[in-house]
Amino acid sequence: TFVDMWNAIKSGDWGALALCAMAFVPGAGTAGKLMKTGLRTAEKAAYKGLEKVTIKKGTTLYRIGGANSFRHGESYTTERLSMYTKNEIRAGTGPLNPGNPANTVYKFKATRDIDAYYRTSKGGYFPEIVIPGGGDDEMLKEVMRIDLNLYPGT
Repeated sequence: TFVDMWNAIKSGDWGALALCAMAFVPGAGTAGKLMKTGLRTAEKAAYKGLEKVTIKKGTTLYRIGGANSFRHGESYTTERLSMYTKNEIRAGTGPLNPGNPANTVYKFKATRDIDAYYRTSKGGYFPEIVIPGGGDDEMLKEVMRIDLNLYPGT
């Protein structure tokens, strides 16, 4: 529909926009089904070897980021980050995220069931919940924000 197309444009989801546009092309239904199958196959390949999990509505997830960046993304954790010091949290993000300022902890509640994958952190030490395509405000409601800069020397 046009609403789906508009939402895809606003969010920058060009794959969804292409699928919506194909609905207006005669005979594109088969191509759309093939494209969806291809996208599912690509997702399976990207997360091969990871344990598939369902994050239930109401589950608490945490994310480490900056005050205005890295709020949402692909990786979250179920580890209660409020129990760690600033230095432990920075180390837990791992060296593979050098652009992440890691000065803010976000606490989210899942607003619906979410299909995700589980892995141990790449380079860090927190368990990770990987949400394909990344999380957003529709699926994860922010319930707390902790500014780690308020705790100097930790």
